[in-house]
Amino acid sequence: GGFARVHEVTDLTTSKTYAGKIIPKCRITKPHHKEKIAREIEVHRHLRHRHVVRFHHYFEDDANVYIILENCARRVSVPHGEEPLEWKAGSLPNEGDTQPRETLSVMRALAPLLGFAFGV
Repeated sequence: GGFARVHEVTDLTTSKTYAGKIIPKCRITKPHHKEKIAREIEVHRHLRHRHVVRFHHYFEDDANVYIILENCARRVSVPHGEEPLEWKAGSLPNEGDTQPRETLSVMRALAPLLGFAFGV
């Protein structure tokens, strides 16, 4: 979303890495912004699916809201038997430049997730 930046963070007690979504409170300027963040946390903490990044924890201080999530490998999840598409930050194609194979892989990964999310 437009509120946050995501960084790879490490738990210094376990050396495990996570994705840390950091939302500056100065960007939360309207009541519905706060509601949107609370709703995201509430929904995400209950989702359990292989195509959904796992929620671990959230907390806040005076400056930021922190959402701690599963740290994903830098790849698109693909159906069994297909080659995964690896990517590096900033290397994804620009809008309109996606190749059919990449689009197919992404859509095959999203279809079961959408069915799960909408109870189909």
